[in-house]
Amino acid sequence: MLYMDLGPIVRRELLLASRRKGTYWNRGTAGITVLVVIFLHLAVCDYLGLDRSSLDGGRRFALQTFGQIVSAMVFLTAAYVVSEVAPMIAREREKKSIDALLASQLSSAQIVLGSLTAGLLRPVSMLATIFPIMAMLVPFWGVDPWLIALMYAGICSFTFAIASVAIFESVHGATMRRVALTTMRFLVFWLFLPIVGVTILPRIWPKVGGWFYPLANFLFDSTPMAVLFSLFPVLGRGPLTSVLAKMIVMQLVLGVSLTLISIVRLRPASRALYDLENRSLLKRLARRAPAYRRPPCGDDPVFWHEVHAVAMVNVFERILGQLVVLGGVLAFLLAAYWFAVPAYAELFRNGYGATPGQDGSLLMHPLVRLMLNISRAKTGLVPGTARLELAMIARQFIALAHMLVVLIIAGAVSESLSVEKEKDTWLGLLATPLSGKEIIRAKMLGQIWKFRAMFGLILLVGLIGLTAGAFHPLGFVMAVVNFVISCWLMAAVGARTAIWAVDRKQAMNRTIIPAMFASMSGIILVFLPTAMVHVSMGIGCPGFLTWLSLITYGEFHLMSTKGTYPALAFLGNTAYPEAWWVLLTVLLGMILQAILAFVLTRSAYRVFDEAVGRPSRNANVQPVQVIEPSQVCELVA
Repeated sequence: MLYMDLGPIVRRELLLASRRKGTYWNRGTAGITVLVVIFLHLAVCDYLGLDRSSLDGGRRFALQTFGQIVSAMVFLTAAYVVSEVAPMIAREREKKSIDALLASQLSSAQIVLGSLTAGLLRPVSMLATIFPIMAMLVPFWGVDPWLIALMYAGICSFTFAIASVAIFESVHGATMRRVALTTMRFLVFWLFLPIVGVTILPRIWPKVGGWFYPLANFLFDSTPMAVLFSLFPVLGRGPLTSVLAKMIVMQLVLGVSLTLISIVRLRPASRALYDLENRSLLKRLARRAPAYRRPPCGDDPVFWHEVHAVAMVNVFERILGQLVVLGGVLAFLLAAYWFAVPAYAELFRNGYGATPGQDGSLLMHPLVRLMLNISRAKTGLVPGTARLELAMIARQFIALAHMLVVLIIAGAVSESLSVEKEKDTWLGLLATPLSGKEIIRAKMLGQIWKFRAMFGLILLVGLIGLTAGAFHPLGFVMAVVNFVISCWLMAAVGARTAIWAVDRKQAMNRTIIPAMFASMSGIILVFLPTAMVHVSMGIGCPGFLTWLSLITYGEFHLMSTKGTYPALAFLGNTAYPEAWWVLLTVLLGMILQAILAFVLTRSAYRVFDEAVGRPSRNANVQPVQVIEPSQVCELVA
């Protein structure tokens, strides 16, 4: 009876999935990802010389591999749920078919539960695909079958909780993009903000931490992070079984509650999105866009729209966004207090330039020392290494943020162009006297401008490292130049691929895949055998080039005197035969990125009219010669 109630929506999704080319590829991707995780962990253990032959070593290796597989499955599940469940009802609104769906004989419960079930088909299929691989861990590596069963129970409850949040936002959201962004913000807030309130805040701010701790601890118990922390006795979360059971119960309560609210709110929320007169004054104020004085449009209307167009937001989205921003600011201030303050104190003692502590390497990663201090296992800072710690943290943060930013820019530019086609505004834009160059340039610059806050954060971290003496000025300048060029390149990639794409999905696929390949290409250096590794192999990775550029005073001293680059010591001696290889890789990488960005941008300008079907005059066609009446007789004669 339940299947018959949910039948129309589920059957439609099954039919579309069977005809979709990417269905089987998505299933294979999950299995390949798990196999890659196993292979990489095996390669890292062999590289580090960890014991796998003894009974204790084999058991430790199996549990570590199992934990990494579970982490990969959690992130895969979250990504699949956000991409599949969140757009289910919002997609009907964008296609203008929500009215027909609500006018059908399906009840609100059938629509919500059917959409929820249809959206969960892909995550469930992914879990089923990985199950044979997980089952092989039992006979080959001795993993307890009960542990695998508990893991699947926890992931299923986590999937249901995220899906309920996604369907709740899909009921109240107007567009797929807003629904997906709000769901991702909730995930960030839910998974990571309680960690700060449980582990860090009570240590550095006891008064506020003592007040916030009960709420943070309650939220923390409902996340998979609590299960992860229970694997480490020093963090004291309790037995694994009890922590997992508590998490499952809390996630089921959350999922059932949000699903019931979504069922009740489906029709009122749909009416409220389209019928302004039926809204109360409070609701109208709640969905009002932030009011600020906009400048005149001027001669660049597309750029003005990209910069100043603000989406309507409800109270839930506004509060959630502010909480995420607050958590990010708090995390930044804590990191600055922990790493930047000692670095500035060391600067005041020693001044700028290379110091003996900067010539060597750290005994442990700064984050490991931070976790040990949080767990009350106090480890002091080695004298003279405060700026080296700041340089390591800032360099890794900037490189990772750079990789993420270029991916976001490429996808944002591609989506900005393709969404015009879906909203039926593309023909109106093409009917204007704006040229293809003006449209593409405005779209690229507008999307880059939207992420100015993230750019400012990255620049602020770099300036802290520069002023504290952690980074050499030459390396800072090279990193800034590389960052600007790579952002231009990814924006050009997004624009060039979007103008030829049929819809948003095709545009995003054609943009994200090459952008992700370029952004992640530098990571392969860590896992290749030492004999095969060379620093020039990361020439196409913008984040890796930024990481290479941000040199310290100590590294600059060693490069200028001994010709070595010690930051690449973990890759083996073959990775840095001469320091000039590092400089050549960075300079050549920036030059190649600039050339490619210029070529793609010029190509997008030139083929825009042809790609979008806009009529244009061919310069090679000779104009029609007009014959005067007096010339007719001469031609006849």
